[in-house]
Amino acid sequence: LHFNRLNGSLPSDILSLPSLHSVYLQQNNFSGDIPSSLSPQLKLLDLSFNSFTGNIPISIQNLTNLTGLSLQNNSLTGPIPNLNLPRLKHLNLSYNHLNGSFPSSLRQFPASSFKGNSMLCGSPLNQCDSITPSPSPSPSPSPLSSLFLFLFSLFPLFYIS
Repeated sequence: LHFNRLNGSLPSDILSLPSLHSVYLQQNNFSGDIPSSLSPQLKLLDLSFNSFTGNIPISIQNLTNLTGLSLQNNSLTGPIPNLNLPRLKHLNLSYNHLNGSFPSSLRQFPASSFKGNSMLCGSPLNQCDSITPSPSPSPSPSPLSSLFLFLFSLFPLFYIS
């Protein structure tokens, strides 16, 4: 069902079918969280090039048969769960908004698998102390303080007249 312009949230019932081995749903318009109920038989999960948000489900770490996981080009956030999956041969989490320290269980994968996650750090990526968070925007003044500043700026006009 890839390249079909399917949209909306992905029903959790689909990914939890007990005999499901492969899911190819890349290049659709799915959004929302990736369901956490996943078939334990999954070998391949490709949800790349959609609009998924939220964290990578921690339940992925229970997919002991998983050989391929492609979640690139979504809007996933948060840290990468510690995926100790011995059969995992292909992993692509690039171009999301993932952050935090890189799990040591995934160090065998190339840095290109994680490219485009500027707040993700640790080997094979940048050292964590070299990542500085972007400055937070300064808070906008409250309406009351804006009114006070406006009236205060008019005060000299009345005083001079």
